[in-house]
Amino acid sequence: MRRADRIAYINHDIDDAVRGGILKPFELPRQSLTVLGDTHSKRINTMILDIVRSSEGQPFVRMSDEVREASEELRDFLFTRVYNDSWRAQEEKRCDFVLTSLYTHYCENPTSMPPEYVQIVYREGVDRAVCDFLACMTDRYATDDFTALFVPNDFAIR
Repeated sequence: MRRADRIAYINHDIDDAVRGGILKPFELPRQSLTVLGDTHSKRINTMILDIVRSSEGQPFVRMSDEVREASEELRDFLFTRVYNDSWRAQEEKRCDFVLTSLYTHYCENPTSMPPEYVQIVYREGVDRAVCDFLACMTDRYATDDFTALFVPNDFAIR
């Protein structure tokens, strides 16, 4: 599971940083991209296939040295250029605000969640249902939901 999480966060964080204007694709470490691929899907495909091939017949899940080193280079690059950036701290505060607002809203209005989460309210309580609902949201869904609930229509940017 740890490897799957690492594959996901490295690749999603690269895409988020490029989309957010923090990085330009040409700034990514060239050597890593040569090994892993120059697109999101190529990198994920390379990493997953490498794990499958390298782990076959082994007592544990592993990556080949080449793919592991390229992945670590990308991870180190992200720590230097994205994670330790003040932009990241500002974004985290904004994300905290969005999630806290959504959490409060759904705790106060649990029947406004989709039916499967309302059922969880009855079985396991409001807190569990709201946490499960928020955990299943994509970034886009959470942002759109926050906008629909809290931003006046005249201010919404679509």
